[in-house]
Amino acid sequence: MNKLIDTKNFSIKKIGIEKLVILLVFGVLLLMLSRNMFEDDLENEGEVYESIQVLNNAGTTEKTYEEEMEEKLKEVLGKVNGVGKVEVMLTISASRELVVNKDSPSSLSQVEEKDAQGGERSSIETREEETTVLNNNRDGTYTPFVIKELEPVVNGVVIVAQGGDIPQVKSDLINATEVLFNIPSHKIKVMKMVSN
Repeated sequence: MNKLIDTKNFSIKKIGIEKLVILLVFGVLLLMLSRNMFEDDLENEGEVYESIQVLNNAGTTEKTYEEEMEEKLKEVLGKVNGVGKVEVMLTISASRELVVNKDSPSSLSQVEEKDAQGGERSSIETREEETTVLNNNRDGTYTPFVIKELEPVVNGVVIVAQGGDIPQVKSDLINATEVLFNIPSHKIKVMKMVSN
């Protein structure tokens, strides 16, 4: 084995035991530091995810967006001439969405090399990262920086009204709902309410 080490121009005697021990300790320290940094990154990502969930749930009150919009639509449509008593039902897609600000630095490096034999080598390296921008709160916690809130999209509306069989009232109800929710008329159904 000593011969093998000598053939590669490497020997422990040349480096010295002290230097090997120092290198070994340095290597162990690097491993420990990198592990701690990785764990901190994972903890921060977990905190960011939890903060986003808290923000998403913070805007939710006792009434959901769907229920709130149904009440408002019912109130408005109930004031239309000839409608009478009215009930409405909305279907929506997903739920409220918070869009958080992202920091997305990127870099591009290009290297072109020529060797003595006339050979050429070219390499391009791109690097992109994405991190969530956080606000540092007074209590020491971090919350994502929200740039906008997207409300759920209304997919369809059913309107049941006492005057739902009158063509002009039906047309008025459909037109009002189209304007309020920006949905096409084929996604709005108006029906006559049964009389008791």
